[in-house]
Amino acid sequence: MTDAPQLWKIHLVAPEAAYEALEAVLSDFGSVSAQTGAAEPHSDPGNDRPAEDWRIETICETEPDVSAVTLALAGAARHLGLQLGEVHIEKLPQIDWLAENRKGFPPVRAGRFFVRATFDETSPPPGSLALTLDAGPAFGSGRHDTTRGCLLALDRLLNRMARPRTLDLGCGSGILALAVAARRKCNVLAVDNDPWAVRNTRANAKANKLGRFVRAGLSHGFSRVPRAARYDLICANILAKPLKSLAPTLARRLAPGGIVVLSGLLDRQEAAVRAAYRTQGLRLVRRIRVPSKDWGVWPTLVMRRGR
Repeated sequence: MTDAPQLWKIHLVAPEAAYEALEAVLSDFGSVSAQTGAAEPHSDPGNDRPAEDWRIETICETEPDVSAVTLALAGAARHLGLQLGEVHIEKLPQIDWLAENRKGFPPVRAGRFFVRATFDETSPPPGSLALTLDAGPAFGSGRHDTTRGCLLALDRLLNRMARPRTLDLGCGSGILALAVAARRKCNVLAVDNDPWAVRNTRANAKANKLGRFVRAGLSHGFSRVPRAARYDLICANILAKPLKSLAPTLARRLAPGGIVVLSGLLDRQEAAVRAAYRTQGLRLVRRIRVPSKDWGVWPTLVMRRGR
């Protein structure tokens, strides 16, 4: 008999345009949010690219009220003018999910960075900068190809950025904030709209002896980022739609000559994201394309404000 907590999952498939609104609704039902900040396109049989519909999930510690969930989602769908498919609520097997996560968390090498789980005793390669992460529920462990693309971009950028004023927007586990702080011993603000991500980032910063450099806080976009702050480096590994909508605000928060690292977008979304930032006066200085066995290629864009 396992002592693991009983969990429930709410999941549905919806158009990508509805993702943010439905995520906000579902977040009210789950104190453990394992997938809502990291939904991925569901597979489309017979098609070699992701479908336009997205799978959205929330993990709950208490059994959700079916009627309340259905009514809340239906209300959001009516507001958006959408017809939603069936909403599924299921009781998950009562197993040790942490142990299951550990099975799928091999070490990740990205440039000089070497990321491993706290339980992993693999020796870092000579000359690498090792970081350890707890396999918690927040997205951004370093396993995903988009995170690896960001680490590869930071590995090169930090060769010539001494102590950049840095913001990690949508920090997940805090991996990108930790990478910057570890490499340059500079202050980094890490924000996320998921309380689990904020707690996980703080714990990981402390575990890596970077707590005095990394400050983590809850923020929806830039809502709680100091208005007067201007950053030399902003990392945003989120999703294509919020990347586009945040472009004007993000560009204003960059210092002259500041750099933004954008990821979390699919190959077919790159042109639209680049255009959104070009309109704000940013130019592309580097593109990293990380192949994926499931979704083709994940691009990471490095763009600069001004000169």
